[in-house]
Amino acid sequence: MDKQMDKFLKRIKSDHFKIIEGIKKMQDEYMRIYSPFKSVILEDLARNLIKAQQLMAPYQELMRNLKTLYQPLISKQLFESVQQIQRSFILPPWGEAFQGFIKHIKEVRVVTIRNAKRNKWIITPSLTMRLLNKIAFAKSGKEIDNLFVTHFKNNNYSNLIELVKKWESNSLFKSRINLIDESLELHKKEYFSGAVTLLLPQVEGIAREFLNQCGKKVRGVLKTIEKAIEKGLQKDKEVELGSLYVDCLLAFVQEVGYKDFGREKQSDKTLLENKSRFNRHAILHGFITDFGTEANSLRTFLLLDALSHLRHPSRKKQL
Repeated sequence: MDKQMDKFLKRIKSDHFKIIEGIKKMQDEYMRIYSPFKSVILEDLARNLIKAQQLMAPYQELMRNLKTLYQPLISKQLFESVQQIQRSFILPPWGEAFQGFIKHIKEVRVVTIRNAKRNKWIITPSLTMRLLNKIAFAKSGKEIDNLFVTHFKNNNYSNLIELVKKWESNSLFKSRINLIDESLELHKKEYFSGAVTLLLPQVEGIAREFLNQCGKKVRGVLKTIEKAIEKGLQKDKEVELGSLYVDCLLAFVQEVGYKDFGREKQSDKTLLENKSRFNRHAILHGFITDFGTEANSLRTFLLLDALSHLRHPSRKKQL
C-alpha cells in the first residue's frame, strides 16, 4: 500500500514539474519574441499616452471650471472636446454617442428654462443638474414650486446656506453680507415676509454698485437692473443656452419682480392677476400684503444669486 502511494506521489510530483517547466518554456518563448520589439512597443505606447493626455486636456480644464462657469458654456467646451475626439483615432463611435448625449441635455435645458419662465422662477448656475432635470419634467406650476422649496429646505437648508456662503468673497456683497445672513435666519425660521422685504432693496443696490464700478449711471430701478444684467452677463449671452438663461432672468425682472404697475391705468387689477404675488413696487409700497411665502423668499435669494455672477466686461472673473 505504501509503495503504491509513493509511486502515485512521484508521478504527481513529476507532472507538477512538467507543468511548471512548460509554463517557463512559454515565458521564455514569449520573451524571445517580445524582446526585439520591446522598445518599439514602449515608444508607441508612450506616444499614445501623450496623445491621450492632449485629447483629455479640454476635459481637465472643464473640470477645473465647473464651479464658476455657466452650464451653457460647459456644454460648449464639451462639444469642442468631442469634436477633437472624433478627429482622432480613439473611439470615434463613443464621441458620436457623447455628442448625442450633450444634444439631449441641451434640449432638456431648453424645456427647463421654458418651465421656469412660465412659472415665474429664475435659473442660476448654482442650481444642480438633478433639480434642473426635475423642473423640465414637472407637470404643473405647483410641482415646480415644491421642487424649489424642497431642494433648498432639505438637510436643514444646507443648499441655501451653501448658496449664500458663496457670496461672501464677492465685492458687491461684502457690505451687505450681515443683512443677507439676517435674511437667511428669517427664512429658516419661516418669517418669509421679513426675508423678502430685507433682501429686495439689496438687489437694486448691488446692480447700482456694479454699474458704478463700470462707470455707468442709470436712472430708475428697472433700468438699473436691466443694464447691470446686460453688461455683467454679456459673455454668457454669447453662448447659445447662456442667452436663454439671461433672457429668463430678464423676463422675470421685467414682467414680474420689477414691473412698474404704477404707470398702468388698471394697476390694482393687474396686481391681483399677478399670481406669484411677487413685485418689488407692490410689496414695498403696500399694494399687496400676502407676499410672504417660502417660494417668494427663495425667488429673492435666487435673484441675488444671479447678480453674484455679474462680471465686468473687461474681466474674466466675477467681481
